[in-house]
Order: sequence, then C-alpha cells, then structure tokens
Amino acid sequence: MNRWLSAHGLGQVHRTLGRLLAFFVLLLAGSGLLLNHTSELNLAQIRLNIPWINALYGQKPSPCETAFSLGERWLSLCDGQLFLDSERLNAPTANHLYGALIQQDVLLIATEQLGLYTPQGERIDHLAYPSGRPPVRLGLLQGTALFDFSSESGLLQLNKALTALVPLHVPAGDTVNWCTPSTLPSALQEQIERTRPGAGVDLERLLLDVHSGRIAGKFGVYLMDTAAIGMVLLAISGWLIHRRRRSAERQAASCKD
Repeated sequence: MNRWLSAHGLGQVHRTLGRLLAFFVLLLAGSGLLLNHTSELNLAQIRLNIPWINALYGQKPSPCETAFSLGERWLSLCDGQLFLDSERLNAPTANHLYGALIQQDVLLIATEQLGLYTPQGERIDHLAYPSGRPPVRLGLLQGTALFDFSSESGLLQLNKALTALVPLHVPAGDTVNWCTPSTLPSALQEQIERTRPGAGVDLERLLLDVHSGRIAGKFGVYLMDTAAIGMVLLAISGWLIHRRRRSAERQAASCKD
C-alpha cells in the first residue's frame, strides 16, 4: 500500500489511468459538446442510415411490397416510393403498384395514376385513368402495352401520342404476356434498404446512447460507470501527486534556508 502511495507509485498509476481513459475522455467530451447544441445542429433531424447501426437498434426496413422485372432491370414499390433498380424515382407517393413494362422506349408504371418515364427513370408525364380506377393488370401484345380494366372498360392501350388510353380489341388466339409480381434479388433489396428515406437512427439518440454507454446494452453502461470511476481516481491521483510535489518543494526550500 505504501508503495502505491509513494510519489513513484502514484505517478505510475496516474499515467496508466490516463492512457486507459484517454479514449473515454474524448468520447464523452465530444458527444457531450454535440449534445449541448442539439437544437442548433438539428441532431434529431439527421438520420444515419448505416446498416450496422440499424442492426444495433433492430431497425431493418421491411421488404419492398411489390416488384416487377423489366428484363435486366427492376421496378419496385417500397414504403410508398418507386425505385428503378436501387435509384428512387422522382414520382408521387403511391399506395399500390399494379404493373410496369416498357413500350417503345417508354417506361409505363401503373400506380393510382399512369406514369410515363424514360428507361433511365426521368419523368415524362402522368395520366389519369378513364374510369378513375386503376387497371387490374398490365400486359404486352406484340410490343403493345395493354391495360386490363376488367368489366368496366375492358382492354385499353396507350395511343401513339402517349396522351390517352383508347379501346383495343385482342384477336382470338393471340397471347398476352401479363406482368406478374416477382421477388427482388436479395442484393438489390439490400441496396434499396440502405437508401430508403426515413430509415436509420437519428443522430441525437445515437449520441445519447454513446454518451451513456447504452449503445452496447448493460455492458456498455457498466463500462461507462467503470470509466467514470477511473476518471475520479485519475483526478485524485493527480491531486495527490500535485500535493506531494508541493510538499517536496517546501521541504527543499526549508533545507536551503
């Protein structure tokens, strides 16, 4: 005990504690400074959409509701947003995706309205359905897009000017290739999950959990408790070292006198 209370022993303890606690001091100081300015920095509005952080909080986005294959590309609806492959389209929010296909270099997307886009996903126009109701399904017949409105309007096609849906008679015996929903490839689903708006944890919550250690559960809380105790010991050892040095300086000064 006397050995650790000696000047050499206290100095060694102080240096060891300082090295061990340097990371925690920086972590607590940095997170504390940011949290003091939560409102000015809008930390609650900043969302970190990082897979390993989302996994810590159990915030894995739900799979896309509907997807259609467009040859080598995919059109999907995820939380009301349309995606062409992993890129979000500049499109109105949709509740349902009834089908998607390409006719003569025009991408047709049937949601609550008919969207016309370039194959690269640039918006051309949006059209309302004649009956005000969406189609039951979409299909292709010899390169022509068909819209099946069932008994209400029958089969319609997009006119050459791309401005309206007009009636179409399908000759007997002709086969229509109807669009059918498919399951997105897992790799593409993961790409979309990383870019979906609203996914992730807000920065304020993350900083609070880092500051308290709760980001690592109970172990993290106990680790921060241990670090806090270590900082108290670091302060005490520093104060004792300073006191011993002052005492030694006074003794040296009295000996000179």
